[in-house]
Amino acid sequence: MYNLIRLEILKYRLRPWHRAAVGCGIALIAFQYFMAAIPYLDPSEGDSALFASYDFLISLNHILGTAMFTILGSVMGARLIVEAYGDKKAVLLFSYPVSRKRILGGKLLIVFAYPTAAMAVWGLVSDGLFFFTEQIFPICRDQLTVQILFTAFISLICHCVIAGALGIQATWLGFIKKSVSAAIVSSVILATVICQVLSAGISFWPTAALTAVICIAGAGAAGADLGRRVQNMEV
Repeated sequence: MYNLIRLEILKYRLRPWHRAAVGCGIALIAFQYFMAAIPYLDPSEGDSALFASYDFLISLNHILGTAMFTILGSVMGARLIVEAYGDKKAVLLFSYPVSRKRILGGKLLIVFAYPTAAMAVWGLVSDGLFFFTEQIFPICRDQLTVQILFTAFISLICHCVIAGALGIQATWLGFIKKSVSAAIVSSVILATVICQVLSAGISFWPTAALTAVICIAGAGAAGADLGRRVQNMEV
């Protein structure tokens, strides 16, 4: 499996995805500070008190990251899977002396792992930078505690897993429709729905954990169905 993953990475190259991940990371950092400054920009706003809470700021930033990296994962899935098994390209894949499911499994691992890892890296950078600067030039009026740091870390893990799982599901939908556009549009719809759920439970951190479990189950079912469809493909 390791060799299959390495070959896929060499074949498609990760540099464009790295650039996209950097762009998402910079957007996360900028959004983090913008949200923290809202109570100063518009003190009369009724909801401005919410933006003075570290828990609220971090959770909202993680939700935004989930949406961005879900779409990134779907674009990667569309490239590695939907396009690869479309038209006559599948003939080359099926000519390899490796089982179809193992080849697909390597691709799915990349589609899940890359956005998950990328969001983890940039989430840690964004949160770490924000908390560090808060100790020097505090913007938020809340008091930073170990509990807040722990909750932020657990929240980040959950949201990273959600982003990777939704990318798999969007890829699955694009594969069924045999359309790259369908995969990307599906990721936008899935991200919108899940982020609405996460936003509704933003003050209750187990919401993210429960959503992550549900999304992982959905990704597992999607991956299993993809395996059956690829196994039964005729070229």
